[in-house]
Amino acid sequence: MSTAIHVAGRPTGRGRGGSGPAWRERVSTAAAGAPPADGIALAFTLPPARWVDLDTLAEETLAGLRDAGVCRKGFAGLDAVLATRRDGTFPGVVIEPLGVATLRRRRAPGPVLLDATGYRLPQPGRREDKRAWRERLDGAWAGRPPMADPVWVDLELRLDGSLLGPLEPSLDALEPVLGRDPRGRDWQEFFPNDHLVRWLRVRRSPTLTAALRLRLGTFAPRAGSGQAIDSGGAASPAARPRAQDQA
Repeated sequence: MSTAIHVAGRPTGRGRGGSGPAWRERVSTAAAGAPPADGIALAFTLPPARWVDLDTLAEETLAGLRDAGVCRKGFAGLDAVLATRRDGTFPGVVIEPLGVATLRRRRAPGPVLLDATGYRLPQPGRREDKRAWRERLDGAWAGRPPMADPVWVDLELRLDGSLLGPLEPSLDALEPVLGRDPRGRDWQEFFPNDHLVRWLRVRRSPTLTAALRLRLGTFAPRAGSGQAIDSGGAASPAARPRAQDQA
């Protein structure tokens, strides 16, 4: 049985006006003495209006866990991470060091809308590989309008190194599916609305025939309500394409 680690405060990512390191230190302090784990669940609570990417919060929180010794250098031995977001008044994160088998058994929270594979693993700084992955996602999405509601993502990677290296580049290619973040500048080639991702699992899959596999879907609706349930149990309108794409 795992012992949950509760960290109160506003979760932040790296490079956010100096607040990222402060969050990382808070996580490290709270996790001091916790045993190493090959699977970790991160349940974030954030203010409803907070516009932030789940993978960014996860990476900074995991850096704090590495500082505390829960994760090893280079995140060696970390084989699965599940990060979720819910809206709430009191921000923070609940960290559960779990076995990788437990996290692999967790079911995705709704129906699958996209299932795509790639044969070149996107990595930071390798723009051509990111473009190739974006093209594969675009083809798999097949011209459907981009999503407007919260989604879940399940990412499988065949690699020996850190799970976190390909994570952000893999999600950066989701613009054909999620649309472009309006905050993006013209010179920023990869700027999807990945803040819509509210349930994110990344896991090592050594038997995967491709380099990576990404599945994406919506949250299952409440029975008889026509409303989708987000990662924290709050209801939101059932998944729909963007209004401007329906005109």
